[in-house]
Amino acid sequence: SGRYQSGTPGAGLGYDEAKEACDVSCIGCGLCHRSCPSEAIQIEDNCAVIYEADCLSCGNCVVKCPRNAIVDIREFIKK
Repeated sequence: SGRYQSGTPGAGLGYDEAKEACDVSCIGCGLCHRSCPSEAIQIEDNCAVIYEADCLSCGNCVVKCPRNAIVDIREFIKK
């Protein structure tokens, strides 16, 4: 579980700062939050925060994100 992460390097910053840090950053729309069956995603300071301990790894958030700002971290972990 918990294999998804927000792709926003500026997490915790305001919207303008996050957009400056990354042009594919979270816009805080809340679609991922509303699609999460375990309520593992909260919107804080206009950025999605995924609480890995609660994540079911269903992938709903990845599909719903209009900015493709959430990624499956397994893609980046070498086996």
